[in-house]
Amino acid sequence: MNALTIVHDHGFAMIFALIVLLAAAPNAFGFCQKMKRTHRDMQLKLAMLKTGYSADQIVRTLLRQYESDSTIQRA
Repeated sequence: MNALTIVHDHGFAMIFALIVLLAAAPNAFGFCQKMKRTHRDMQLKLAMLKTGYSADQIVRTLLRQYESDSTIQRA
């Protein structure tokens, strides 16, 4: 293997990695947003359970929160 082939291989690998990262960035951002929402929901559910909310009250509260989040995102 000569030096030119090694440089060419590294260049191709860097360009390929850049393309993959750019293609994956929107999906990674969406995944992070879902993880934050899931964590926030878990914290809210635990707090509601500690204060004595029933399962129906928790579901209604979360649905109301999702509806308000979706109207904010549409605006």
